[in-house]
Amino acid sequence: MTKWEFLRSSRARRRYWARSYAGWRRFTAAQPSAAHTALATLDKAGRIHLMITQNVDKLHHRAGSNPLELHGTVYTVICIDCGYSFCRSLFQDQLNKDLNPKVRVCN
Repeated sequence: MTKWEFLRSSRARRRYWARSYAGWRRFTAAQPSAAHTALATLDKAGRIHLMITQNVDKLHHRAGSNPLELHGTVYTVICIDCGYSFCRSLFQDQLNKDLNPKVRVCN
């Protein structure tokens, strides 16, 4: 989904958040790969001067690198009306407890 589709269509936003809600636990359970670890090792050794990633999953960070995130991250939610930002985990908790109390979320 493009940014413009998301911004123009409340239906697209509902679809995005429904899919994101459903996949959040699996997404956050992902672990850095050997490639992430190798890049972090090179970064710590001073062999990488600037790392830029299109990934939004923070796996580079979790491996020990500090890349520039070209597309941001899904770990921060930003209000499209006022620009207020907050932690996605808090938003997920609110979705679970307040808006979907009957949905069973596996741990």
